[in-house]
Amino acid sequence: MSVNIFFYISLLFPLLWLIAIPVSIRNVKSLTVFFLLAFSTLILVFRGVNGGKDTIKYYQAFSYMAEESDFSLSSMYFAYAGNGVPIVEPFFGIISLIIANLGGSFELYLYIYTFLCLCVLFFAYSRFTKNYILLFLLFLCSFTFVFLFGNAIRQAMAVSLITLALSYVFKMESLDTKERNNKKFYLLCFFASLFHYFAIVFIIFPLVNSLSMRVKFILLVTFMILSVSGLFLYLASFIPIGFIRMKFNIYLSQAPVFGFAYFSGWIFTFLMFVFYKITGNKKFASLMNIYFSIFTLNCFFINSEVAFGRFSQYRFVLEPILLVHAFVHVRYNPRYLVRILLLLCTAIYFVFVVYNNESVIDTLNLGGF
Repeated sequence: MSVNIFFYISLLFPLLWLIAIPVSIRNVKSLTVFFLLAFSTLILVFRGVNGGKDTIKYYQAFSYMAEESDFSLSSMYFAYAGNGVPIVEPFFGIISLIIANLGGSFELYLYIYTFLCLCVLFFAYSRFTKNYILLFLLFLCSFTFVFLFGNAIRQAMAVSLITLALSYVFKMESLDTKERNNKKFYLLCFFASLFHYFAIVFIIFPLVNSLSMRVKFILLVTFMILSVSGLFLYLASFIPIGFIRMKFNIYLSQAPVFGFAYFSGWIFTFLMFVFYKITGNKKFASLMNIYFSIFTLNCFFINSEVAFGRFSQYRFVLEPILLVHAFVHVRYNPRYLVRILLLLCTAIYFVFVVYNNESVIDTLNLGGF
């Protein structure tokens, strides 16, 4: 399929939003949001079974379950284990099993699941700012949108749920409210881990987030030293559960990762610190604290390119939030014309940069212009 279709779809995004801005009718804005989510889901579904490294595995497992008459969890686990996915989380597998046994096609399954993931993320974004449509549009212009929702679909729902959980932390810190939402946070973390086990790491996030920036920095450096030194790998050998021990041994026995994903953590932390010092806005302080807490946990996996990259997704989805807050809240109220220009620029970037990137083309199984 040619990427040309995305040029027209991406131009619809700003047009739909611009239509909704001057209208106060709630139904019109709701319709705009629905089309935005529907179009962004279509982009991912169009990739086919050969787009991305993992999609073909999910397709083969789904096809196996659709052909089998055995509606059981054992058949679900066997379907994934036999197609290169040795560990499948319960909620993800059950959703796949239900749609497969109801006679749904893989494209329909992919659309329903991706749409649900994006809806959860959109709702989470709406809790961070009133400019949530602009925020979501910026996310669509990111490589994370493609690599996460177009490939690592199990983790896509986990990241969306964790982002929703983090929104409660953001609300509590930025508004100085005494209301504690730890129960909701832990509940969402639990649900996220049922789609991707990696999300269970966020159980210790409130503890790390409560530390000062200086202590977090010391902890981050300590994680890096212990990981690179091999001590974490030695301790992992004592984990009693076999498949978890195997995962940690694989993750922690690789070369240290000091690439773009690592340096972006420092760059965005620094930017949030600068914006906070300039404006004194507590929202920047809260974003900086949350982002750096995730980055601190991220560096526990510095010895694994795969694990570090996967965990980085949880902070990558927060980066558009910083851009929106910087654009809207730093003593600048953009006029309507400026918003038009911004959105047209993002639409052009969306097509000519992101969707002509070699890795993106491979993930979505596209051809460039």
